[in-house]
Amino acid sequence: GIQWLIALSQSIFGRTVTSAHLPSLVSAFIAIILTFKIGQLLIGDQYSWVTPTILCTTFLWLDNAHLATQDMPLLALELLGLYGLLNYEVYKKRIWLVCMGIWIGPAILLKSFMVILPILSISPYLFYYHRKIIFSREFLVSLSFGCVPLALWIFLSIYHYGFDNVSLLVTKLIDLSTSDLYAEPFYYYIYNIPLLTFPWSLFALLGVYTSFRKNIKSKKFILLVYPLLFIFFLSLFKTKAPYYALQLTPFIAINANIGVQEFCNLKSNKFYKRKIIVIFLASLFIISSIYLCFFNMTINSDGKNIWSFILFVIGASWFYFIFQKRQKNLILSILIGPYIAFLILIQSTVLTDRDPHFRIAMEDQHLSQILQTSKIDFLIPESLDNNSFSKLVKISLYTSLHGDIVNDISGLNTNSFVWIPSNIDINPINLRIVNASKEFSPWRLVYSESSNLE
Repeated sequence: GIQWLIALSQSIFGRTVTSAHLPSLVSAFIAIILTFKIGQLLIGDQYSWVTPTILCTTFLWLDNAHLATQDMPLLALELLGLYGLLNYEVYKKRIWLVCMGIWIGPAILLKSFMVILPILSISPYLFYYHRKIIFSREFLVSLSFGCVPLALWIFLSIYHYGFDNVSLLVTKLIDLSTSDLYAEPFYYYIYNIPLLTFPWSLFALLGVYTSFRKNIKSKKFILLVYPLLFIFFLSLFKTKAPYYALQLTPFIAINANIGVQEFCNLKSNKFYKRKIIVIFLASLFIISSIYLCFFNMTINSDGKNIWSFILFVIGASWFYFIFQKRQKNLILSILIGPYIAFLILIQSTVLTDRDPHFRIAMEDQHLSQILQTSKIDFLIPESLDNNSFSKLVKISLYTSLHGDIVNDISGLNTNSFVWIPSNIDINPINLRIVNASKEFSPWRLVYSESSNLE
């Protein structure tokens, strides 16, 4: 599904890296709005703006918002389904049942059978509170309608590629659950998620404790049980990756909002103890920043100084917390440090420029002109390792006019540019090397002349 979205974006806005990222960026914006709305339904309107602010300054979420992958669109679709469920509980309008059902088909098209995990996690809630919804006409019709593009894609894929290739979708799920290639211990997400959502994971724990004491049972399930079930099912897979936990970031943000409000509650008899905690953390961050920087405050995105400056900003803003006497100002002092820190991260291109050396190599004037004006073929062997495939994807994004794909050197077109693996011997036919930068390895750009191929 994400390939179709990227292709649509590039057909409208041109074949650029920016347009390849647009589906993720638009989905991130939708996810912000839906998280804000879901937060309002679960914890009320007071300080509801804190939830999307926390989400935008959560590293795991922000990191994926800058990637041209299917995970952010998948998150937006899942939130749409949950938003429909919560609205139906409040307003009892059947239109919200459509939102509950229509997202599942496109989500499977995006991430195949991984969509089963959020469905399994929410199923106990549906069976206990809303069993009738599952058999309602609106839900079933919208579910069927949402699966039409999926069914059409499967039918055309079987027709074009054969059943064996399409059945690899099922094999993929089995491989993920049993493969040792990216295996991690069962408790991997217990420490990985808090690290990638720090510092909000700390406030989320306080929010979980507060929710357990105050919220009604149905809201407790969405805020507490659903995320825990999701982590449990996710942990059953041997294959583990940080981005799998992206789907939990909205719930961490909502719980962190509850925690921030409770932490900044002036009426709490523990407020002065919390001030001491803030003083300790702020001091720790500032001392750490000075240690990293060795008293040099120059911002350098290629080294350690960018991180020392970020630690200093967060520590300084949290010291500001000590002098505030209104809850709103206390909350702002907690938020402003991480917000500025992530603005610095984005501005320094730490998140947005993943492979600067590759980009600089691509911006070579002679190469850039060829990539923009000439049709370029690809010689792609039948099997590629992960590194070769990953580099091929990057190269293809910078190649504006794609030509033919061939599997061996005998099928090359004459008088044409070709991206070719560097391990293929080009001496017998004397292909002319155009660019063999190490940043493109294991690929290089060559030119095939008619006299060489005769």
